[in-house]
Amino acid sequence: MRIFIAAMLLIVSLGGNARAWGPEGHVVVAIVAEDRLRPETRKAVRKILSGAPLATAALFADEYRVTHPEITRWHFVDIPFEASSYDEARDCAVLTNGDCIIHAIERAKAVIRDPKAKPSDRADALKYLVHFIGDLHQPFHAIERKQADGSGDEGGNKVNVKFFGSDTNLHALWDSGMILHTERTAEDYAAQLKQQLAGMDEAVWRTGTTVDWAMESQAAAKLAYVDDNAVLGQVYFDAQIVVVDRRLALAGARLAWILEDILK
Repeated sequence: MRIFIAAMLLIVSLGGNARAWGPEGHVVVAIVAEDRLRPETRKAVRKILSGAPLATAALFADEYRVTHPEITRWHFVDIPFEASSYDEARDCAVLTNGDCIIHAIERAKAVIRDPKAKPSDRADALKYLVHFIGDLHQPFHAIERKQADGSGDEGGNKVNVKFFGSDTNLHALWDSGMILHTERTAEDYAAQLKQQLAGMDEAVWRTGTTVDWAMESQAAAKLAYVDDNAVLGQVYFDAQIVVVDRRLALAGARLAWILEDILK
């Protein structure tokens, strides 16, 4: 499995730049989620995926987006930095590149639930759901801050930073930079998050809606924002990697919770 994951991460890293969590984070979320499923639910999930483990579904949505820009906005929701709540008309309007992740998740759940849906459509919907639940928990995929010229910063994509001496941007740092800096394998990372969830009150993750979870992400992003050209290192990493870990753990637990509900 470890060899397979390494190969999968390499393949996806070659296509497209902007994604919520990097391939590493999405695979970790899928591993955590599948481990939490009841045996009968895990069997149902693998049947939909033609016998493959859930981790194989984690990157499909990013691969597909490379040649289908009309689904770009399915991966995020731009809740303004200064907003205290989600506004569907403002944040999830239908544009040429899609609406938003809130609607995309509900569409995927509906297809998976539909016993009359084509097997290929159910498989694609499951792949979308796995990816989008991960996306929703990446803080910088639920926020946008205005720049000095009044334009949006695209969830931190336009905020340049230097992280341990390397040039990147704030969004990419949260996608992959901090995860990769831990130097953990996906399996080791997932094992750590499983331990974290074991000590967490179930009510923390077994509550809320996708809108609530988006607002959690937006709140986390507000506390993690820095100015353009900020120089970041150990202090920032130590403060924010705990947030990264918590968001990944919650994504895995909530994905499992949703799958249990859909496939019960």
